[in-house]
Amino acid sequence: MTRKKWCLIGAAVLGLGVAGIATSINPIAERYVAPMVQEQLHNTVRGTIQYDSMHIAWNGDVVLQNVSLRDENDHLVAAVPTMNVSMKWTSAPSILMGNSSGAAIVSTITLEKPDVHVWQLADGSWNVNSLLESSSKNDKKSFDGNIVINDATGAVRFKDGNVHRLSNLDGNIALNVDGMTKGALNGLLDDHSIAVNGSIDMNKMDDFDLFVRAESVDISGIMNMVPSNKNLSITSGILHDVKAQITGRDGKYSMSGNLAFDGVGGTYKNGSTTYQIGQGNGKIFFQNNTVLISHSGWYVNDQAVKVNGLVTLEDEVVLNLNAVSDSIALEAFTKNQITGNVGGRVHVGGTSVNPYVSGSIKSNAISYDNYHIDSGEANFTYSNGIVDVHDASLYIGNGSVKAKGQYGIDSGEFSIDGTIHNADIAPFTQNLSTPVSGVVNGKFSVRGKNSDITSLAGNIVGTSLSVRGISIDSAQVSFNYVGSLTNIALTGSIGDGQLSGYGTIDNNQLQLSLSADSIDASHFSSLVGDSISGNITGYATVAGSLDNLLVNG
Repeated sequence: MTRKKWCLIGAAVLGLGVAGIATSINPIAERYVAPMVQEQLHNTVRGTIQYDSMHIAWNGDVVLQNVSLRDENDHLVAAVPTMNVSMKWTSAPSILMGNSSGAAIVSTITLEKPDVHVWQLADGSWNVNSLLESSSKNDKKSFDGNIVINDATGAVRFKDGNVHRLSNLDGNIALNVDGMTKGALNGLLDDHSIAVNGSIDMNKMDDFDLFVRAESVDISGIMNMVPSNKNLSITSGILHDVKAQITGRDGKYSMSGNLAFDGVGGTYKNGSTTYQIGQGNGKIFFQNNTVLISHSGWYVNDQAVKVNGLVTLEDEVVLNLNAVSDSIALEAFTKNQITGNVGGRVHVGGTSVNPYVSGSIKSNAISYDNYHIDSGEANFTYSNGIVDVHDASLYIGNGSVKAKGQYGIDSGEFSIDGTIHNADIAPFTQNLSTPVSGVVNGKFSVRGKNSDITSLAGNIVGTSLSVRGISIDSAQVSFNYVGSLTNIALTGSIGDGQLSGYGTIDNNQLQLSLSADSIDASHFSSLVGDSISGNITGYATVAGSLDNLLVNG
């Protein structure tokens, strides 16, 4: 027999074999698999499923056309042009003997070009968590096989309206409805490459392990999945080169990995004060609930700040950060009550609800209402809405002030205690009913709220002083101003004479007792409103309105 004849006989045998297999496969598929597919589609899924047609292919595969799946809330979950169900024929004897359901024969479900939609519900859960009906432990073996996805598109829809688009998605899911499901997917998320693999317990869907690699992710739509305090809101930003492992156990999430970020923006609220955050960029390394921030720069209330350190994500976010800024406009943080520029280094500790800040700063051209400081430097702390400044050195003209003080950001209340060295006193008293000018040394204390001084006290030694037109060569003056009442006591020299006195100014009314020894009377001409001359030795009282004084003595 020739070789050609043997080939023809072989081909005929092969053809008969294939035909025989096909002849035996199709009845099994038609009798067991097709009804099972229909049953599984309608009874396994919580929701509604529709398809245009279902037929058995020559190899026994069940092919469905234009499958549409919606969840219990009528959200579109998947639209599949072609769904192919392949068989695992080794399970056929078990099915024929009644020991397994028809699902046991299914090997692979292939979805061609599906359009998949995942929805976050109002309570924060996801519709896919409850998409499959749970099965009893006593049920016959259900589907345990592969789901192959080819060229999928879709969307992840968050409850706040943010939508992330999926495209060119390919993958394989090893599905076990009654156990652990594993899978891997890769494609594009918002037109940037992403790869995901992991596993999930189908009996406890809060338990999962997920590994993610992404080229670029818009942060705005995923921040509600990240545990953070409600006072912090991130509304914009892009994540780059994301490598992350996300683990869920009993509804609690933990993460590890690293990423870069830029363009991050949002708000942070502390008490009644809200800070605007913008243009955040840097790198993040995270392990469980600990986040390391590296080489990051931010704009807080439009002021540039560099921040590095650790953040621990708990109910109250724990902070351990270092911040550096070359120049910050104070008006951006003090409701325009204080103006000027400061730069320095700051450590931020505590929590996001109750942060504790400490640091050192240098300043230029600080102004508060009509009070001005040329430059200064200080150490400070911040806690519970109070800025506490200590070890401050302030430079005003040719003089300086060593001071400490407090400022309430929410209340506007402030206090300052200081020591003056060769400073012009005029800037400190210009808003009083009785301004004083001259060069002074001594101590003072100021209390106030917003732009109003409510109390002022001091004990100073000055030269070339001027009070209500009276020139004093040198003097030791103590004063105390509370509300509308100013108490004054002084000793000093005027020319060759000596002067001492005490009194009050209350609502523009002066009561002053003076004792003089050999003082040229002309020094008091402006006070009494008339030209006088001679030497004064003795006692006198000055009383009346500051605009109309009467002198007795």
